[in-house]
Amino acid sequence: RASRERCQAVCNRLPTPEPQHRGGMIVAGSEHLIIPKRVLLFTVVATSSVLGGVVVSNHFYARKVEAFLAAKTKSVKNQNKQLEKEQEDYRDLFNKLTHQLDQDAGGQGTDRELSKESVVSFHQLATRLLEGLQSMQDLLEEKEFQ
Repeated sequence: RASRERCQAVCNRLPTPEPQHRGGMIVAGSEHLIIPKRVLLFTVVATSSVLGGVVVSNHFYARKVEAFLAAKTKSVKNQNKQLEKEQEDYRDLFNKLTHQLDQDAGGQGTDRELSKESVVSFHQLATRLLEGLQSMQDLLEEKEFQ
């Protein structure tokens, strides 16, 4: 009985370690952490939800960019077709002007008086050519800014 009392007296004098509670449910052991299944499950679900959201968000963004690029490509193709058509029209107009100048220079010989009709016709063709070239230049500048 005396040894028992001595043992209790020694035990009462030793400081008892206070339990360490980090975050309420996580209990620290000497070499590992004891994590409850609910906390682990919540962490896994939250992490997988965030990663899934990132994947879905990237997918939608890629679709949006793809649609934008497809529309831009279609617009550029249409503008290129329009420019090629206008270029062909201006080439034809320029050929007409060149042909008319050749006729005026060759047909009149040394007498270079032009009839009023041919001057008006030439002036109209030249005016159309200049207007067309100006509109083409405007279109090219607009395309450059895009």
